[in-house]
Amino acid sequence: RQLVGGEARFGDRALGVLWVLAATTMFSLASVLVKLCRRIPAVETGFVRAIYSVVLGGVLCMFVFKRELVPVSMGTAVLALLLGRSLVDFAASNLFYVGCSILPLGLATVIMFTSPFWAAVLASMWLGEPYSRTDFALACVAFVGVVLSALPSMSPEPGTTAPGLFSILLVFPCSFFQAATYCFIRRIGGRVHYIQMTVCYGICGLVIAPSLMMYGSVQHDELIEPAPISAFRQASTLLLASSVAFFAIGGQVFLNLGCAKVESSVAALIHTLDIPLALVFQGLVFGQPAKAAEVAGA
Repeated sequence: RQLVGGEARFGDRALGVLWVLAATTMFSLASVLVKLCRRIPAVETGFVRAIYSVVLGGVLCMFVFKRELVPVSMGTAVLALLLGRSLVDFAASNLFYVGCSILPLGLATVIMFTSPFWAAVLASMWLGEPYSRTDFALACVAFVGVVLSALPSMSPEPGTTAPGLFSILLVFPCSFFQAATYCFIRRIGGRVHYIQMTVCYGICGLVIAPSLMMYGSVQHDELIEPAPISAFRQASTLLLASSVAFFAIGGQVFLNLGCAKVESSVAALIHTLDIPLALVFQGLVFGQPAKAAEVAGA
């Protein structure tokens, strides 16, 4: 019985690793498309994703999985955790979208995936997951990588403007929020269906994104001011926005599945494979070859 149980646990962990790898690939593709979708602000892209999350997730919940859209029957404690998970995930993804818009793709991705440090600390303090010397060493390596990858972008090339310190600091919190997302998924995994998590993310986005875009319209802030309706009349723009939503939702679903089977710190470390993928896409799609320091940092 112990042997069979051990094999089952190993199989679950292996499946969880595969889910997180799939999520990593889809999130990386979404980040590339966000960079291409320049006519639509990052927050509006997040709003499109929220609409698709509610519509597609709602259809799957009601007609495929036969579940309520929001698991009210699970009680207020689970609902509070689900709300927290949705809020930190929305904050993480949209700050990352902003980063992809104002920073080089490789730099934005490396900043995002310093999350293994925060995931290890949060999981140890909140979930009681072990935090070993290896975890600490890997966290230190991650921070060294951030510094190495950030240095080339802080020095402007001829005819270009380097991203300012404010732009980099604006994106940094998404790393902590992403780590918190892993922990929230671990906390409610098994009690909330992964599609219900997707629906609740969309509901939060439908509330938060319009408020931000309204503020952007008043302040004429190009980062959050919505694009004119005419922008969506172009098939290419609509296709790009929809593709971002598709890959991001797919990545979110796979991440929900994976984090329910592996530790938060493990999921965060696997997810850092997005960094070399982003640098490859940066070279292939945008013609921006990675610098030696960025490669070393990745």
